[in-house]
Amino acid sequence: MFWSTTTFVALAAFASSASAKTKETDLSILAGQHTIYSWPSTAEPPEELLTLTRAGLVGGVILFGENIAANATPGGILALQNAYAQSPAPALIESLTGVKHAPLLIMTDQEGGYVKRIPEGGPEHSAKITGQASDLEAAGGEAGSQAADTLLGYNNNANLAPVLDVFFEEGNFIDEFERSYNNVSAKVSTAGVAFLQAMQDLGVAAAAKHFPGLGKAPQGSNTDLVPVTLEVTEEELAAVDIPPFVDAIAAGVGMIMPSWAIYPAVDPDLPAGLSSIWLKERLRGELGLEGVTVSDAIEAGSLSPFGGAGELGVLAAGAGMDLLLASARDVGQGVEVREAVAEAVASGVLDRGEFDEATERIVKLREKLGAAAARVLIPFKGPASLSWILAPLRIPPGLEPLEEGFLRHRSSNRQRPPIRHPLRQNFLLGRPDRIRMLTRIRPNSLPVLHIHLKRKPAKHPPPRPVRVHGAKPATLGYDAHDAPGHQSRLLPELAGARVQDGLVGAVDGAAGGFPAVGHAVVGSAAEEEGAVLGVED
Repeated sequence: MFWSTTTFVALAAFASSASAKTKETDLSILAGQHTIYSWPSTAEPPEELLTLTRAGLVGGVILFGENIAANATPGGILALQNAYAQSPAPALIESLTGVKHAPLLIMTDQEGGYVKRIPEGGPEHSAKITGQASDLEAAGGEAGSQAADTLLGYNNNANLAPVLDVFFEEGNFIDEFERSYNNVSAKVSTAGVAFLQAMQDLGVAAAAKHFPGLGKAPQGSNTDLVPVTLEVTEEELAAVDIPPFVDAIAAGVGMIMPSWAIYPAVDPDLPAGLSSIWLKERLRGELGLEGVTVSDAIEAGSLSPFGGAGELGVLAAGAGMDLLLASARDVGQGVEVREAVAEAVASGVLDRGEFDEATERIVKLREKLGAAAARVLIPFKGPASLSWILAPLRIPPGLEPLEEGFLRHRSSNRQRPPIRHPLRQNFLLGRPDRIRMLTRIRPNSLPVLHIHLKRKPAKHPPPRPVRVHGAKPATLGYDAHDAPGHQSRLLPELAGARVQDGLVGAVDGAAGGFPAVGHAVVGSAAEEEGAVLGVED
């Protein structure tokens, strides 16, 4: 699966001799990788944020409704990514962790229903409606796919969803706006895990929230506004609230967002997100989380007794929080958090070894997203009757094509063999209604490659032969949309060509020499899985 769990190994040199040699500037850059910034009012990021990004001092941003505009947001985010790519941060990160490409985290809240920062996008239904479906896995997966499709269209790569809180009573805080899937823990797990897996399969990191659960928070108990204490026994937490997060961890969730509520049964003094008991002992120690922890809003009203933004950033990082969400729509808040964390690491208030481990977790997550960025597809518009389509991958400017990665079935945890596509133009297969799904060929499949021409075949010169590599034979042909009867023909030159479900090929808009190609299609109606084909001239 795309999000396989990995053991992150802290480099000894990174924590000792390299630590002593790290420049103050380098420490600021590293602290920046832990900081998620925000800005007010505009779709395009302000120059202040772009300047910080060019200096390598930004790890990501969170977008709100006022930052969303179809004609401005994608370009603004690309400008941020390009500014970061030209900063000193990538070289520093590579020298310390070996990670070559770790783009910024671009995140928002796209839960579905009432909570969508991109209102015209999916998921169409709220979590509660999704959680009432007869097939929870299918409904959760569909919602996750819709969320990913929406976010990818705006150049986002992370979603602060799904909510895995199990609501205790109708109309309480988490149920009021239908943000919880169900009041049954197992149903929340099924729908929520399907949501996050579908989303991560498509290259969007998920953040399961709000650990260990806000399901018992009464109506009006919003941690964004006021301190919240939940009198829940450890037995109740273990039986009802925590299991969905256990399942999310087992499924390889990219991030977990702890709550800002206090749970006196475990830690009577600190909110979960500021508590090392919750983050280090329970979440990492007992539950085995190897992914990233991301804070809820650092400016939340529930944290007002514990200090300002800088102090809270240090407290959270010390407790075991990796990413710090400075979401007050104020770039200066992110600066305050970053500077406080850098100073705390330099002075020894924050443990350098733990800080380095957190840095590595963050950049490993971002590395996966960088690989996934090469697999974002241009939306396909074609006949609904087609079984499979082979569509071009969009590779953002300044990014290298993916050299190696993994394919995963939407409904399976089985890891797929590596794929390689170092060629000029990348293509990937999918069904028209699941265009971004990554699949591979069945062992005994015989797919058909159709080339859709813009004019009748008679008006074109004979196509040059195309060689398709691999272990299985394939039948190749073309469809002429405006030819009488929409006939399909086999191309004799391609008979006996072979399929490889590892190499993605360069067909450069003309499918290996076929003139005026509109779309290439692979597969047959009887197939339930598809193939990635390598095509060469």
